[in-house]
Amino acid sequence: MSHMPLSRLLWVSMAFIYFYSRFSVAQKVTQVPPATSGQEGGAVTLECSYETSWSAYDLFWYKELPSGKMMLLIRQSSSGANRREGRYSVQFRRADKYISLTISPLQREDSAKYLCALREPTVFELIVKAEQKLRSSIRRWGPAAEAS
Repeated sequence: MSHMPLSRLLWVSMAFIYFYSRFSVAQKVTQVPPATSGQEGGAVTLECSYETSWSAYDLFWYKELPSGKMMLLIRQSSSGANRREGRYSVQFRRADKYISLTISPLQREDSAKYLCALREPTVFELIVKAEQKLRSSIRRWGPAAEAS
């Protein structure tokens, strides 16, 4: 078994976070394991499970920069296919409430803390979508449709 110098190993740590909807219901997001490592040029996969009662939501993977700011890496819609953005790709399994992030090929600057986050719709967004759907229905079934 060959030993890799520590300077060539990349460490990735993860966190878990609770997000609260406008209805004050806690939604849990959990990342396991809390830390992992990979070889430069290789790949690493971070896993995240979550709880939500909503049918429409978004999942995000963020990277914490040395400055402490969070950088968005990739966004996954609950209704979309698996996403890929450059070296970042997700495996999304809605039925299992699971999403993973794979980083490949690993680079030295990938050594950081990563965060999986869940965003549910706000009451305002739900109202706007309902109004848009209603307007669309009115146009489809309005006076112009009756004249034809």
